[in-house]
Parts: sequence; C-alpha cells; structure tokens
Amino acid sequence: MSPDRIATIPNALTLLRLLALPVFVLLTVRHAWLAALVVLLGIAISDILDGYLARRLRQVSRLGAALDPVVDRLTLMTVSLTLFSVGVLPALLVVLLVTRDLLIALLVLAVFRGKLPIPVTRTAKLATAGLMFGIPAFLLGRSGIVGGDAIRACAVLLTGAGTGLYYLGLLQYGAAGLRRRRLQ
Repeated sequence: MSPDRIATIPNALTLLRLLALPVFVLLTVRHAWLAALVVLLGIAISDILDGYLARRLRQVSRLGAALDPVVDRLTLMTVSLTLFSVGVLPALLVVLLVTRDLLIALLVLAVFRGKLPIPVTRTAKLATAGLMFGIPAFLLGRSGIVGGDAIRACAVLLTGAGTGLYYLGLLQYGAAGLRRRRLQ
C-alpha cells in the first residue's frame, strides 16, 4: 500500500478520535459522568486499534504517522483540562501533562524545525497507554458506578506511571534530537 494513501481504516479511527473530543467535553461539563467515561474509553481503545490495524492491514501512511501523535497530544490536553475544570483531576497532574506537551512542541520547532524525524518510542507509547487508562479511572470514580479508595489508587498509580514515562520519553526525544543535530 502506498504511504501517501489517506483513506485508510487507521486514519478513519484517528479522525473519529478527534471528532469524539467535543462530545467528551460536552458530556463532562454537563456532568454526564458515565457517558463521558464511555466516550473516553472509546477514544483510548481506538487509539490502540489504529496503530495495530495500520501495521496488521499494512495501512501505515504518512498522514497517519503525522496525525496520530498530534491527536494523542490534543486528546490528553483536552481531556486533562476538561476534567480539571470540573474538579476530577488535580491541578499538578494537568500542569505536568500540559508542560510536557509544550516542551515537546518547542523541541520539535527548535531542534527539528517543525518535523519530528524520530519515530515514537516504546516509552512514549507506554506513557500514553498509562495515561489513556489512568485518567479515565479518575472519571470512573466520579461516575458513581464503582468508587472508593481502590479506584482512586489505580487512577493515581496509572497516571503517575504514565506521567513519569511521559517525561522519560521527553528526555529520550531530546537526546535523540541532540544526536541528530550533531550528525548534521
């Protein structure tokens, strides 16, 4: 398959993730916790599926390679800020997540002149997975379906690990960028 192909199943899933974000925001600000949780879990699952299907169906495309990490960042920022605004996420977590994404954006602009020639690392993928399931656990606790200290501990553990890996990934990208600049 041509890497220039746009109409692929993985790209459609990425687009659906993007379109689901305003739905998530609307449900959250209306305190429709369960519905917001279902949308957020759908976003997380489709994020996993799009990469898997791209490889499995040999539908890896340049558009998907560029769009997927942008939608991941947009998703984490939108979800974090929205959940903070309704009192679900702590401010420190939101500051850490948004700061890391801003640092990545600055790295891409300053070191790579707007292009990120370094493939996504396994660390970054694990970080995103931890956050994509840890953050919904905070929402699960708020939904009232289940609650208590166990859900909160799970949410804190997953988001803490994801955030730590998020910053480790930032260091890896920075080191790779410096190596690449030295070679040029």
